Amino acid sequence: MKRRWIAALCALLLALTCGLCACRKDEETFTPKPVDGIPLAFDDGTSYYAWAPSAVVEGDKMYMFYNSNKTAGQNDASVALRVGTATANGWEFGERTVVLEASESGWDAGGVSDADVVKGTFSYQGTQYSWLMAYQGRPDRAETEHQIGFALANAPEGPWVKTGDPVIGYDSAVTGYAWGVGQPSLISYDRGGKVYLSYTRGEALFTGQFLAELDCSDCAAVKGADAAFMLPEAGLRDGGSGQLMFNNAGFAARGNDWYVARDFNPVASAAPSVATAVQVAHIAQADVYTAGGSWTVDEERINFLDLAAENNNGWERVYAASIVKDAYGQAYGDGITVAASVTSYDPSTREYLFFQGIVLYTLGA
Repeated sequence: MKRRWIAALCALLLALTCGLCACRKDEETFTPKPVDGIPLAFDDGTSYYAWAPSAVVEGDKMYMFYNSNKTAGQNDASVALRVGTATANGWEFGERTVVLEASESGWDAGGVSDADVVKGTFSYQGTQYSWLMAYQGRPDRAETEHQIGFALANAPEGPWVKTGDPVIGYDSAVTGYAWGVGQPSLISYDRGGKVYLSYTRGEALFTGQFLAELDCSDCAAVKGADAAFMLPEAGLRDGGSGQLMFNNAGFAARGNDWYVARDFNPVASAAPSVATAVQVAHIAQADVYTAGGSWTVDEERINFLDLAAENNNGWERVYAASIVKDAYGQAYGDGITVAASVTSYDPSTREYLFFQGIVLYTLGA
């Protein structure tokens, strides 16, 4: 009888051990994303999505912030970070970490995304910080009523501390129940507490790109948010005969010019309904403030042809791009490098969400 009991106990322990091993194996299973074009900067696998990158270089490190899900297979919108190290063969990225999550309640409880960061000198509630993050949040899972908030840290890796209420708000009771404000992009203009903040405003019958000059020296009392103005659109080009739409744009400065990477519209009619190309253009900074200011297009369409691999297959969607920049918002390197979102997908399913990835592309390279 005793031997039977011992045998049964051993069998139970063996089953439990195998079960634990099986669980670990399932958790560690990695399925790479489908690849249609040039290699991804990194691969989070098909359990996590990756899009809307913001890449900042300081020293030999590239800090790539991007939209991702906190939980595998779920759409719990968060901000992720990978840190890349410069090598002879390009950037080699480390492990994925989530650096900003939705709040338990309030204006950003439904998800946070589209982060952009800049270095400077900022204070909040008596504490000094050297990095500022602008991000968009929404109150629930609906893709509406986005607003822009700030978070602060003393290193790009965090920890990031949210500053509370939105800095750029959206009141649906006044302007209509719509997408709101978001997709922020930052440039420092004094390497201290003052920044340019550009963002998209999407109302029921209008979408445009706006700019605010902010004094964020004290992030408990940001100045300038109520004086935003619309950026000029002249010189930019879209496809088709529809009205030009200036949105989903990432900015960087170089000398007396500003560069932008923006969605080339219209978006694809078939799911996923995102842009199939991004456009790069520049404008004299002084012309941003004039009614006659006009952009010069540097690259009309970065699309599947530009991002094709050796087998001539390219990514079917190219969208939500930004200019790779230094810690203060200056374009990085001698050329213009774009970090862009790309998507491979099976049109018969909705799995394309987790097939999203990020590529780096240098104009003229």
